[in-house]
Amino acid sequence: MTNCTIFLRSLIALIIILPSLSCMEKPLMEEPVVPASLAEIQKQMVLSWGQSDPLTMNTGDFAYFETEQRIELLVPKVVLKEGITVGGKIETNNEFNYTFFYQSAVISGDQTQQATREDKRCIAKTSVGCNSAPASSVVPVTNLSTLSTSKPSADSLAPLAFKAFNKMKATAIKPMAADLQLSLGFEKFIALAYACQKTDSVTKYCVETLGADSCDITCSNLKSEDEIQDLPPLIQAQPNCGGYPDCKIKVKRVSFDWNFILVRGTVTQTQKINYTIAISPDLPFLSRVVDYCSRGLIDVPQIGSKVLVNICSKLKNYQPAP
Repeated sequence: MTNCTIFLRSLIALIIILPSLSCMEKPLMEEPVVPASLAEIQKQMVLSWGQSDPLTMNTGDFAYFETEQRIELLVPKVVLKEGITVGGKIETNNEFNYTFFYQSAVISGDQTQQATREDKRCIAKTSVGCNSAPASSVVPVTNLSTLSTSKPSADSLAPLAFKAFNKMKATAIKPMAADLQLSLGFEKFIALAYACQKTDSVTKYCVETLGADSCDITCSNLKSEDEIQDLPPLIQAQPNCGGYPDCKIKVKRVSFDWNFILVRGTVTQTQKINYTIAISPDLPFLSRVVDYCSRGLIDVPQIGSKVLVNICSKLKNYQPAP
């Protein structure tokens, strides 16, 4: 998969806070269901992206993101800080090879675990470009105008939401996995655009890993809104507000419900997760995704109930190469 999954850590010991949560009135996720097709969702996402491509990234570009987790009605807490720097850009006859320096800080209570790693991405210029690169390092450069008819690898794109939901469940009761990896905003964007497409890999996982007789994926309640938004304070603090008039940017926010339906014998279970992605066509490629959020009810064995968990990754800063 193209490093599109969300890797987080639970910020507090749920065993301590859950007794108080169990007394709260849970915000309901039940609402009228308006089906949304893959093509409808992709159309709105294409309209949100505007014109930008990976080759506009330059050595020295920097973006900084923070991930907040909110459990039920508690105050949101920052659980992850990520800095992404374009460390190098090498062109060959058939491809561009990017190097990224990825810094992360995982916050759990009063402890912070920091790490720095190097990641690679390959962008093909021709049909034979990037053939020797690992699948996880290939940026899916897709013609956005034909997104609904293109066929990316099911293993690398379509299962994002499925795996993200499982990761979301794990973060509510377990420490973050040690395999935290870089995920570019465009990779999240493309994978989310295919989240409503049921694939062979998802079916295989349902049967072989979950022991289900069958499963299905549907999407619903598609919404799209245009906004004018203040720039993050760190960008506002740059000279001339980073070059953005009035320190504001246009943002298009797309949201939908992703529903995973699992059947075992006569029992049918449905898991729902709401996704929201906010994109600014005013910002460059590396920082164009300004918000990426997921919201779902998570089973917590300690109290034998479910809690509502919101997870949001937000752009906090962007600095172009000097």
